[in-house]
Amino acid sequence: MPDGPAVVLLYDDTFEGLLSAVFQSYSFHPAPETVESGSLCQQKLGCRYVEAIPSEEQAERVIAGIRKTMGWAAYEKVWTAFQSAFEDKGDAVYQYIRIGMRVGRGIHQKITDPRVMRVDKICALVGREAGMFRQFIRFSKRAGGVYYAPISPEHQVLPMLMPHFCSRFSIQPFMIHDKTHNQAGIWDAKDWYITSAEGLLPPEAAEDDRAYQRMWKSFYDTIAIRERINPVCRRNHMPKKYWKDLTEMQWKNEDPYQESRIPLPSELSAQMVKGLSQGGISQSPGLGSLERMIGEE
Repeated sequence: MPDGPAVVLLYDDTFEGLLSAVFQSYSFHPAPETVESGSLCQQKLGCRYVEAIPSEEQAERVIAGIRKTMGWAAYEKVWTAFQSAFEDKGDAVYQYIRIGMRVGRGIHQKITDPRVMRVDKICALVGREAGMFRQFIRFSKRAGGVYYAPISPEHQVLPMLMPHFCSRFSIQPFMIHDKTHNQAGIWDAKDWYITSAEGLLPPEAAEDDRAYQRMWKSFYDTIAIRERINPVCRRNHMPKKYWKDLTEMQWKNEDPYQESRIPLPSELSAQMVKGLSQGGISQSPGLGSLERMIGEE
């Protein structure tokens, strides 16, 4: 039986702080019962709370140990789990590393162990949301030629999105604004970095961007088959929590870009007929007449 109250290590909400707590946990005998966030922890009677001191050197040693003993895939899981929004992610990572340091690379076969299942589930949820945003991000052109995209993720998926879009928009400066975590991922066509978005005011929309948004909405609405609309299926493939940042899901009953809208094909046809009638043609022209008109133009 352990002597004295159970030890709970508190970390400072950073990845380095969490790994430092893992490193320092090996100096306690018996090992700390859990590792918790210092800002979210609600202390209970019967436990001894110890603040882990952040150390970049200790964090690097833990990272090297995970890669050597557990493998690179295990380290990727540790890093991904930390990006989640779950309050107990610190303890999940701590328990995962402790068992992994004992069993080594065999941890990937322990799929029924609750500690392994816990991290695997968290990583799956974070990875799923990152995959969703790779599909649902909508960039808009802003003044100065910078492209801007707002997102509202549950987890911190910005570090997973930036490499993906940087490889595809290599010569196009852009900014992804994570409104949930108040962060901004910025690509300047050379390097990318993530910074605080405190007080961020996105640039004004470019003059031609509204027209392109109108075109996209018109295309989205035109290809829809009303008889086959299935709201349940739609929400399964495009969860409703992502709709507020999607261009095609906004302004369903109004058109705020009326002043810059591009006429639809039907409206162009109506204008052509009106122009012909004003030119003295009382009847709609036949196919040959239209061909001659196009040839003259």
